[in-house]
Amino acid sequence: MGHLRNTFVGVAFAYLQIAVHLVQGLIITPMCLAYVPEATFGAWLVTGNLLGWVGLLDPGVHLVIQQRIAAAHAHQDLQAINRLRVQAYVLAGAFAMVTLTAAVLALPLHAVLVERIGCEQTTQVAVAYLIAAVAMAVFVVSYGAAVVTLGTQAPAAHGVIALVGQMVNLALVIMLLRGGRGIVSLPIGLLAQAIVVLTGNLAYASLTMPATGWPTRRSFDGVGGLVRESRGVFLGRAGSALASNSDMIMAAWFLGAAPTVALNVTQRAPLMLRMLAERVSHAATPVLSVIDAERGGTNSAAAMAAVVRAAIWIAVPAAMATMLLNPSFVRLWAGGEFYAGDEPNALIAIGLLAGTLETTCINVCAAMGLYAVSGRALLAKSMLAICIGAIGAWLFGMVGLLASPLFAGALTTWWLLPKVIGSHSAWDRGRWSGLAIDAVKACAAAALAAAAAAAATTLVARDFLGLAITCSAFAVVYATCLLGCSGELRSLAIRMIPVSGGRRGGLR
Repeated sequence: MGHLRNTFVGVAFAYLQIAVHLVQGLIITPMCLAYVPEATFGAWLVTGNLLGWVGLLDPGVHLVIQQRIAAAHAHQDLQAINRLRVQAYVLAGAFAMVTLTAAVLALPLHAVLVERIGCEQTTQVAVAYLIAAVAMAVFVVSYGAAVVTLGTQAPAAHGVIALVGQMVNLALVIMLLRGGRGIVSLPIGLLAQAIVVLTGNLAYASLTMPATGWPTRRSFDGVGGLVRESRGVFLGRAGSALASNSDMIMAAWFLGAAPTVALNVTQRAPLMLRMLAERVSHAATPVLSVIDAERGGTNSAAAMAAVVRAAIWIAVPAAMATMLLNPSFVRLWAGGEFYAGDEPNALIAIGLLAGTLETTCINVCAAMGLYAVSGRALLAKSMLAICIGAIGAWLFGMVGLLASPLFAGALTTWWLLPKVIGSHSAWDRGRWSGLAIDAVKACAAAALAAAAAAAATTLVARDFLGLAITCSAFAVVYATCLLGCSGELRSLAIRMIPVSGGRRGGLR
């Protein structure tokens, strides 16, 4: 399949995964609020944040291996692919054991945080934490198996496996919550999902590739280089995980259990929209690695710019929809007492836009092997955000906590990462101005869509049906306006027609 076809297949499955994740959020969160005491649910949120910190012990070698496998696939180097496949399995297993051990050792810290919240069911939360730690370790191993599937340009197989895992998770959690298993239902579902993803990717590799046999000394040639390159990935992942897994802990520490739950509920829909916007770059990363390795045929600079442009097209309306529609969604979905407020919601929307573009730039850097620069920039930004966030939460509450990553990003990643990509891909002024014009067009289309959605709001009842009609009006008007004013989008839409018919295309 061509590069464009692989990209669209990956994006399509990514969006299907987001749809399942959306269903999970819409179903599971209200069920947790109904079947699990509020402070116990807040303690579970802290559990996820703490395990996110523990997950930093996995340095992200699998991301480097994915880029290497994609480059080897571009040159049809089967020997290199098999060697990297063995290294992916072995290293992932080793790092899984390290993270599991660290998670067990961190149990006393978890107990301190749970006690701070005033949890009603401390024993159940402790059991849930340990099950989630095992699930995290299995997920780490599954990453090593999944990068083989992605690096060899099999997005459909990876997507099917991921979807099955998600659906198993959802079905199992619903059954257990309704059966009265309480908070432990959530990590059991995660563990089942991790097992499905791991076994599915291992089975796919076994069916489509020659047997690799037991690791030999030659199987580990180049491991030192992988580990050295992964230092940049580790720095970026460390910074990102520290920042993203600190907000709930700082909220619980400075604000209390009820505001922490309200913040989490208010962020749910915007986080899903952010996932939607970021999935384009995630799905395109293996393809971009192949394009960068080929260094011919397809215009690498145009491919990198196309991914950034797509993120802009999706992130701008997602941020606008968050500001306009998220308050109504939260009130209808969970209740007005779980809405964090208009100012926090506006900051969440701005963070959605900025975070999507930041993640897109990081994924583009990863596709080109530029781990060190992006990793250091992300670490600096995240550490700065944590420091500002702690002070902001103490002085200004939730608004100060949410504003901290915006200040930190403006000082670091927002200008540095685009500069790195532009320098590596030799973007000229025309490329930069084209992206700026696309951003202006997206903002204009989103503004018109917001006006249409506001008009629709006055005509429909304030229930889920009315909200769905409003969202549909917003999406249709935005897509129509952007398609009318963006020649790049019209060109892409035209080129999708032969791609769906099976003819080769290129990501330009």
